[in-house]
Amino acid sequence: MQQRFRWPLVCIAMLAALGQATPALAQAGGTIVGKVTDDRSGVALPGAQISTMVDTKDRSARSDQDGQYRLIDVPAGSRTVTVRMIGYAVKTATVTVVAGQTATVNVSLAVRPLDLDAVVVTGQGGEISKRRIATTVDVVSREVIEASPAKRLDELLQTTLPGAQVRMTSGQVGTTSIMRTRGVTSVSNNSTPVIYVDGVRMDNLNTIATLGMNVSGVRAQGAATSAIADLPMDNIDRVEFIPGGAATTLYGSDAANGVLQIFTKRGAAGAPKVYFEARDGYDTPQTQFNFFKATKDLIYRNGRTQQYSAGIEGGTNGFTYSLSGNVRASETQRVYGDNTAFGFRTAVGANVGNKGKYQGSFSYNETDTPRFRNGNAGGYTSLWVLESGRSSAFGFNNNIDSLNATDAAALKTFVNNAERLQNNRVFTRSFQTSQRLDFDPFPSVKAHVTFGVNNRFSKERAIVTNEFLIATKAYPAGTTDRGSISNYERSFTGFTLEAGAQHTASFGNDLSVISSVGTQLFRNDDVQVQYTATNVRDGQETLAGAGVTASTDLAYRVANYGIYGQSNISWREKYTVELGVRLDKNTAFGANTGAQTYPKVGLVWALGNEDWLRKIITEKYLSDVRVRAAYGV
Repeated sequence: MQQRFRWPLVCIAMLAALGQATPALAQAGGTIVGKVTDDRSGVALPGAQISTMVDTKDRSARSDQDGQYRLIDVPAGSRTVTVRMIGYAVKTATVTVVAGQTATVNVSLAVRPLDLDAVVVTGQGGEISKRRIATTVDVVSREVIEASPAKRLDELLQTTLPGAQVRMTSGQVGTTSIMRTRGVTSVSNNSTPVIYVDGVRMDNLNTIATLGMNVSGVRAQGAATSAIADLPMDNIDRVEFIPGGAATTLYGSDAANGVLQIFTKRGAAGAPKVYFEARDGYDTPQTQFNFFKATKDLIYRNGRTQQYSAGIEGGTNGFTYSLSGNVRASETQRVYGDNTAFGFRTAVGANVGNKGKYQGSFSYNETDTPRFRNGNAGGYTSLWVLESGRSSAFGFNNNIDSLNATDAAALKTFVNNAERLQNNRVFTRSFQTSQRLDFDPFPSVKAHVTFGVNNRFSKERAIVTNEFLIATKAYPAGTTDRGSISNYERSFTGFTLEAGAQHTASFGNDLSVISSVGTQLFRNDDVQVQYTATNVRDGQETLAGAGVTASTDLAYRVANYGIYGQSNISWREKYTVELGVRLDKNTAFGANTGAQTYPKVGLVWALGNEDWLRKIITEKYLSDVRVRAAYGV
């Protein structure tokens, strides 16, 4: 007899178990105002959360585009104001509130991506201080991103994620990186984490697609692409990364290798702010490791890159907006390596009544890049011919540094023609939308629903002409029936639906409990098509009229869904216990495998808060010490 797991009923029951809160009665009081800034640059920080506790109830507000905030109807007396912002250390200030008057509290926050007070979201079901969690969460802040010379996100992550290895799969333009975080790896497998942008799961395929140019009759490439290579750096606000088993409780089986979550920039209340940025420069090839000096002048160059971006953001206390666009044209370091990229993004936020907030975003990106024949392609490949001495097979001295002027010119003409006649390109087009509704029914309860779609289309095309085959001496002059066309298309569509709630309860000044429950559904559709032609005349770019044609296709559809619940119990933020569990179902498990259980347990001991330790060593010499232990599947 089969048993059906009733996900909706269990989810509703867990949400109901959060408890009830009674709204605080309106009290006549004073007002607290102020400004939140970065402590180093003095720049205003929009979106910071400012709160103060009133009779165990939380009065809160967020700073606008100018960093300004206002807390109204705060009861008279001494109050502690707490300011939090993701990527910054938490800061508190004490102020005396007088009924009918306004008190000013200006706060400067410190950027400390590794600080234990920093607020994070990924893997927690809601905002929570790193101080309270037993697992590692790496945060790359906006300041780090803006200061980095990296042109792509994966280049940035190479130097900012201490718990992961990030390496390029290829030197080809537009290719992606492999990320290894834990467990057994090999030359053919990787442990790339699940990628999210604004809470929506993205295409994270960074291995060669099942159908791709690398499996064609003429092996044109062995490179791979993924959505992480499509994201413009100027759209990213911050990045959070949680490795391994700590992520499966909230994100399911696919997150066994961790979760990389990217948060894009949002508008903030205030007058419209317009920006424009132009970059122009040259990429110089690093050729000091080439065996022959002549190789540099034959296939490399100083490639010019131009990039332009512009945007506008602003809004009111009830509505915010952000609009940005970018375009890039690059020659690259390889001759005939010209490529282009284009993208735009919009984001809006709006208050829904007094307790709700809507946030929506939409982005579109496209790239057009070349693919050079690599060492596995067979026939002519530039580095193989020049660096390995294979040039002798084409009638040249294999010591290309010793060629006389006439032979050197002939080799340059040969290589230039071979590079020019290659016609291997990859076009990608992707869009992503995220729609999120936050609702705070009570001061102690925060709920949210997120829906999003990620669609990514890529087309790889390799045209091998008779002229190229003759120029590279693969076939004799006069050949007219050896040309080929290979097309490979991949369309990925991912759907994300998530609902969750977080409840915060305090029992006196010592014990606090933060509980989260939620449910998630992810579905990925991956459709791939291959269509090829041989016996093609030169100048032909379609399959019509070809001597021989062939095609094949395949499709994958995988759904992952589950429910989770977890609690973070802390005594004076000195001793903390984390408990969590997820029931997860994935269609890839097969019909005979039921829901999988992913538990996690964590312990945190704030050793630095012990009085006996501070008698031995002060904070001046040892700012903080914590002992953490965590278990997760």
